[in-house]
Amino acid sequence: MDTKLKSRRRSLYLVMLLISLALACIAIFCYNFIQTGAQRQLKQLEKEWNTRQEELNKEMVDTDSYTVRSMVQNGYLFYVDFQKMAAEEPILTEEILIPNARNMVQSERWGAETIRDYTALSEALASSVALWKEDFLNMEAAGWDYVAEELEGGRTITNIVDETVLNWIDGQMEQPGMSLEKGPYYDGYLIFRYDEAGELKLIGASNMDSEGIYRNIQSQRYRNMLENFYISDGQPPELTRPKNMQVFYGYTSPEVEEFFDQYWGSYYLYTDNGADLLPFGIALLALLAAVGMGIWGRKRQVLGRGILSFPMEGALVGFFLFVLLYTLSLEALVQTCNGMFLEELMEQNFLESSANVLIYGYNIFLWVLLSLVCMWSLLIVWPRTEGGLWSYLKERSLILRIFPACRRLYGAFYSYMTRFDISESINKTLTKWVLVNLAILTVLCCAWFFGLPGLILYSIGLYLTLRKYLGTIQQQYQTMLEAAKHMAEGNLNTEILEDMGVFEPLKVQLLKVQDGFKAAVEKEVKSQRMKTELITNVSHDLKTPLTAIITYVDLLKGDGVTDEERVSYIHTLEKKSNRLKVLIEDLFEVSKAESQNVTMHLESVDLVNLIKQVCLEMEDKMEDSNLQFRWNLPQKKVICMLDGQRTYRVFENLIGNVIKYSMEGSRVYMDLYETETQVQIELKNISATELNFDPEEITERFVRGDLSRNTEGSGLGLAIARSFVELQGGAFQIEIDGDLFKVKIVFQRNTQEKQQETKEIKEEETPQNL
Repeated sequence: MDTKLKSRRRSLYLVMLLISLALACIAIFCYNFIQTGAQRQLKQLEKEWNTRQEELNKEMVDTDSYTVRSMVQNGYLFYVDFQKMAAEEPILTEEILIPNARNMVQSERWGAETIRDYTALSEALASSVALWKEDFLNMEAAGWDYVAEELEGGRTITNIVDETVLNWIDGQMEQPGMSLEKGPYYDGYLIFRYDEAGELKLIGASNMDSEGIYRNIQSQRYRNMLENFYISDGQPPELTRPKNMQVFYGYTSPEVEEFFDQYWGSYYLYTDNGADLLPFGIALLALLAAVGMGIWGRKRQVLGRGILSFPMEGALVGFFLFVLLYTLSLEALVQTCNGMFLEELMEQNFLESSANVLIYGYNIFLWVLLSLVCMWSLLIVWPRTEGGLWSYLKERSLILRIFPACRRLYGAFYSYMTRFDISESINKTLTKWVLVNLAILTVLCCAWFFGLPGLILYSIGLYLTLRKYLGTIQQQYQTMLEAAKHMAEGNLNTEILEDMGVFEPLKVQLLKVQDGFKAAVEKEVKSQRMKTELITNVSHDLKTPLTAIITYVDLLKGDGVTDEERVSYIHTLEKKSNRLKVLIEDLFEVSKAESQNVTMHLESVDLVNLIKQVCLEMEDKMEDSNLQFRWNLPQKKVICMLDGQRTYRVFENLIGNVIKYSMEGSRVYMDLYETETQVQIELKNISATELNFDPEEITERFVRGDLSRNTEGSGLGLAIARSFVELQGGAFQIEIDGDLFKVKIVFQRNTQEKQQETKEIKEEETPQNL
């Protein structure tokens, strides 16, 4: 199945490539029609231009009032520049055009009502000069050449670099005159002269409307140059007029050949003939072909694999690629049709045939790429699911895939920003909030005008976030309050499962209080039950021997008791008295141990030797018990800091307990293990009766393994053993597995004990001198 899908997918790719090549050939075929239409349009434009140029050549170049006004203003600019060049020290413009400006401001003639101050006059002049310069630049951009020349100083200002043209202009300025003919370098020119009195005169003109220019000059002669800039109620001062200077202005209309050279290479000539529509046509054909491939690919389940497995947002990438390829394809079309590609390659010493192959190969490559991008863009968004629009979007949209991750990321960020321990210092949390807020505001402020909408949206988002956060805190507070209320009412099983946020430390402590109360209640209930059982057990264990003693005393008091019976009664009394004595002594001893009112005499004790000594003392009882004892003890000394007498009592009670309650004929195991820091003793036996009690309760006072209490014993043996072990810093643990009864005892070892033991072992292993 996978092989068939791969084969069909390769077939789909091959079809896409063939269709793209076919569309590229169609595009190349259209080049001839576009080029032919452009040439036809160019010839028509050239014909219209020649006709218009003939009409222009019959007319004189017209100079409107705006241009003449700019020329008059330029005279002031040229005069200022000449004066600054002639001055030995830097001089201001207002000092040239208004020499007595400061005195005029201070004089009674002008006063405060006419001229406010020198600053206002200076600003008005600066504004006027700035506008003059702008008009001057517009004239120069429109194609006017100029030469300004001093009549006495010989200084010149010009924008002409051709020396031949400058020499010709010098000749015209020396012998000015009026002519209706065009000059060799300009279609028309003007010559102005400023005499010693500052009067402006038109002394030369060629192919210009001299009378119209003269009238415009007369209208500008008495005009105050500051009237549009001065903001006083009175009249502005007159400016110093340019003197001893003449200016040449020349104008040239664009050449027909130059215009058509530029127009031939422009896009307009080709877009008018459908060049810009060709990429859209190829794209449309590619999309129609992709529709057919989409239907074929969906039926055969070959879509959504390989390069077609991109998410639907890839269509946006395809759109931008289409725009780029559209620009490149149109550029290649124009450069190919107007011959500029060929010209450039020929300049690089390419053969014409090789250059044409390279040019058209490049064009075909662009068209193929454009077609493939269009088909690929459509096929990656082609519907492939039957689950409806939402299923399709979730399957094909990268944004919808990323959205859950972004949501989780926002949740993690929100949790990071809002979670803090209320029991600790809040300086770190406040610093974190301030820095994050500062970073967001900094980014928004860098957006200039667009930062204002961003600040509004940020404020709304901040309000919603704080509202949600404070609402969560209120809900958590109510939950904690309800839990505390239930606990106060005595319900110690109240659960708080959800996360309490800032109240989490309080929740932990509240649950600890709850556990503490539950443990205290359980302990108190257990204590009350144990007290009841203690009274019952003590009453039973004390009453039994005491009743026997009273009974036999009454028998001894009776008449007719023989000597043999008296001896028997006295023996029984002695036995029961000793039993009562032992019971009372054990009771006092375990009470003192549990109240820690016992003085322990710690010393170095060899546990191996101590256990052997206990076994030796109880050898008779062990043999009579019909039990098999297995001792797994080290062959070396195991030293611990213990109270030897109390430790002896521990093992004595344990072995006695084993003898009383073990199954007859079973085996008893005692193992001793040691580590660097601990010594562990395990005693295991099989119980003769069913072990149906709690291992923790068996070590309580007056609790026996025989719940019927028919066996002899006080029920204090394990309680005494546990108390003595724990008073010496050890651990006493009982485990029950079926009928297996196991006791574990752990004693801690310190470094001094280990060193002492090592020293003694070395002394035993070292041979003595004979």
